[in-house]
Amino acid sequence: MFSLSSTETTMTRFDPTAHAHKAVRALLFEAARAVGRTDFEGEPELPDLAATVRRALRFAERQAEQEERELLPHLRDLAPELAAELDVGAERLGRLGRKLDLALFQLERAGDGERAALGRRLHETIDLLVSAQLAHLRLVETKATRVLWAHLDDAELRALQQRSVAAIDPAELGEWLASMLAAGNPRERLELVAALGDALATSKALVESAW
Repeated sequence: MFSLSSTETTMTRFDPTAHAHKAVRALLFEAARAVGRTDFEGEPELPDLAATVRRALRFAERQAEQEERELLPHLRDLAPELAAELDVGAERLGRLGRKLDLALFQLERAGDGERAALGRRLHETIDLLVSAQLAHLRLVETKATRVLWAHLDDAELRALQQRSVAAIDPAELGEWLASMLAAGNPRERLELVAALGDALATSKALVESAW
């Protein structure tokens, strides 16, 4: 969960989800496009396709874990009905993610005569996942963010962000940051670098290469 200044009425507030959500969207769209462009009746480039899809799944799952750890405890106290709605959405996303991973696993091991049907299943599942994920992200960005803004100041939101960064496995930090930098425009990249400060100091080469 990372930052991007967002405007509501006349006030500019710190949004702790914006950068990561842009990356989730970008990676899922990239994965859906890769599935759609694959000829499963021919000789598909399954290793590249699998890597693209699993990268998107992995980022979305880690983002969900961070929101569960950092956002949901506040929302369960402040807006329990909204928290319950988000929990239901997260459970559905988890099921779809597992279904997508299973379809990909089966496709990687399929013979020539099986790939077309499994490819259609993969395509259908990723469509469902993208649709459900977009609805979930929008719910967080509208209702959940407004609850946080009403009860937490920007310093508290920035602290929430820093805890999220600190919780990322060092082995995944570079890929995580690269995904967010790639998803943003130049101004957003600068904001991300400034917001993360110390966390990005150890990834200077990554930040420079993303430009």
